Amino acid sequence: MTRRDTKLESEGAEFLVLGNLLARGVQCHKAYTQTARYDLLALSHDHKIAVTIQVKSRWDLKARGFFLKSVDSDFVVAVFLNRSTTDPSKEADPKYFVLPKRIVKKYWRDEKVPKVYLPGIYNLQRYESAWNLIAANLEPK
Repeated sequence: MTRRDTKLESEGAEFLVLGNLLARGVQCHKAYTQTARYDLLALSHDHKIAVTIQVKSRWDLKARGFFLKSVDSDFVVAVFLNRSTTDPSKEADPKYFVLPKRIVKKYWRDEKVPKVYLPGIYNLQRYESAWNLIAANLEPK
């Protein structure tokens, strides 16, 4: 079976996350060059604090996890696009899981295919659309 090319959808997922953060008043920028560590950079209003964000997207309705080579950014936002090739009527709006680095590290499996499985994350609903976690990390401590 040929693997589906989802490069365009991956780029779209980055813009979805960027738009969600901007709409909540979080200054955020997309990295347009190949940066392995992050896809987006969120900044505090005075630019003294920065948060790196890696966006991982899954196209399929049935996806339960995402591939992740390394845990290098401050946050990973998993975007489940909920698309279907067989029954478009079952498609749903995207779901977002805003995962802090400590959570990703805890549940990341560095196997033959490094992956994070969302069903294994304790209290997963706490991270769904939890944009406030990123905003809170931009506040002075």
